[in-house]
Amino acid sequence: LLYLTMKTLIKILFLSMLWFSCESSTESSGETVELWGVSYSIDNTFELDLTSSGLTGEIPTEIGALINLEKLDLKSNSLSGYIPSSLSNLQNLTELNLYNNQLYGELDSTITKLINLNYLTLESNQFSGPIPESINNLSNLIGLDIRDNRFSGEIPSQINDLLMLEYLYLNSNDFSGQIDPDICILSKDYSDSLDIGIDFTSVEYFNIDNNQFCPPYPECMIREDFSDDNGNEQWDEGEIYEDANGDGEYDNDSFGNQDTSNCP
Repeated sequence: LLYLTMKTLIKILFLSMLWFSCESSTESSGETVELWGVSYSIDNTFELDLTSSGLTGEIPTEIGALINLEKLDLKSNSLSGYIPSSLSNLQNLTELNLYNNQLYGELDSTITKLINLNYLTLESNQFSGPIPESINNLSNLIGLDIRDNRFSGEIPSQINDLLMLEYLYLNSNDFSGQIDPDICILSKDYSDSLDIGIDFTSVEYFNIDNNQFCPPYPECMIREDFSDDNGNEQWDEGEIYEDANGDGEYDNDSFGNQDTSNCP
């Protein structure tokens, strides 16, 4: 009888410890963070899409608590200020979209610490300064879109290390200097001329239009001359062209319009 009683007590004690452990685990998993008046579970929030939600003010530093976040989409709001340094805590982030806000400041290690990023979109803000040399930390980057900002300086050679890039938009900024010819090692179609609204994940594209880049331009960006038999100033099928890169196709220039007034 004593043996059975002890066995029962041990069983009760074990079950009590198990219950306490589960209660503690539940309390831990129930932690939340409040963003823009809404509470989000830290453990269970993997995607946050607040597109066109009327958000204003700065991005709250508390957003760095959502450590399991994989996709963050804040496009088309009225957010302002700097990107909070706490964003670098989101090490699982693969997609960051801040398109069409009023954010400003320079890019720093906050962004380049997000080493698992596949897609980074900062288009249509007021970011300035150079692309940081640490950009090559983002070795998993497939798409980089920073057009329509105030970025300046030269394209760092480290961008040539982003071998997974499928599209690169640098147009409508204040970039200057010469472009490292090694950029041609990126597997992109430099002659393409697609526009907004496409499925970026399925195309290869490059745009540096409307900057201050100086010639000579990398060979992969140079337009091939054509005969223009009908005088319409564009290549038409059947017209003779100079196949400068030997790919069997006519390639248009991809450096677009550049302000070269300050070039040597």
